[in-house]
Amino acid sequence: MAEKQSLMETIQDLINIKRKDNDTIKGILDKVHRKLVMIVERKFGRERDYINQLETLQKMSVGPFAVYPGMSQSYIYDQVRKDLIKKSDRYLNLIGTVLEELKIEESMREEKDENVEERLFRILNRFHRFVKQLKRRQGKSTIPIIEVQNEYDVQDLLHALLKLEFDDVRAEEYTPSYAGSNSRMDFLLKKEEIVVEVKKTSKNLKDKEIGVQLNDDIAKYKTHPNCKILYCFIYDPQELISNPDGLQNDLSQEKEEFKIKVIITPKR
Repeated sequence: MAEKQSLMETIQDLINIKRKDNDTIKGILDKVHRKLVMIVERKFGRERDYINQLETLQKMSVGPFAVYPGMSQSYIYDQVRKDLIKKSDRYLNLIGTVLEELKIEESMREEKDENVEERLFRILNRFHRFVKQLKRRQGKSTIPIIEVQNEYDVQDLLHALLKLEFDDVRAEEYTPSYAGSNSRMDFLLKKEEIVVEVKKTSKNLKDKEIGVQLNDDIAKYKTHPNCKILYCFIYDPQELISNPDGLQNDLSQEKEEFKIKVIITPKR
């Protein structure tokens, strides 16, 4: 998380502050204050007590309350320095509190994200089992409920399955303009900021062709404000992909700002 990294760097600046002269310390504290205000407003809003604490810190006086005749400049300098160090320590304490809350928030989000992705992974990974079960009719009926013949059939079934687990499933969402045109994504889980792109292999759509299509899709989805994770779901019931592990490794990425996960089913 960028905020945590920035705060850790700020802590280091404050720890080293005692080696600086008073004017440099004042400049560092002003910079620390502006950075903290920006972070707490962005993460917690102005209604939290952090803003009040920062305003109190900013108004904190430094140096002697009054300067009397005969008071030496060295004494004044030392008193200012003592108060600046005290102010620095209070910023350090506040940063510690903010970091702890960010850590708790991040932990809760990771737990939630893991749960969301587990549910989605289960649907995609077991999709072939689901399709096979639809062919096994009860009683004397031998007509399959649905024949999965093309990509649209896969999309229809997957849409129904996603609706079982997620409240807001948006099908056929437009992506922002890319290379002069708009295009559609298959499924957007708006609240979870996940896009699912569906491919079904065929004699004209194998490793190379799917790789080219997905690379084009990835470039589009990077510009979509609601896509933080892209799931590339490849349904390969006839096992036409010659190197599924290679395709997965080539396309997958785990960057914090944009993750790509490739699932090819059935597993071999």
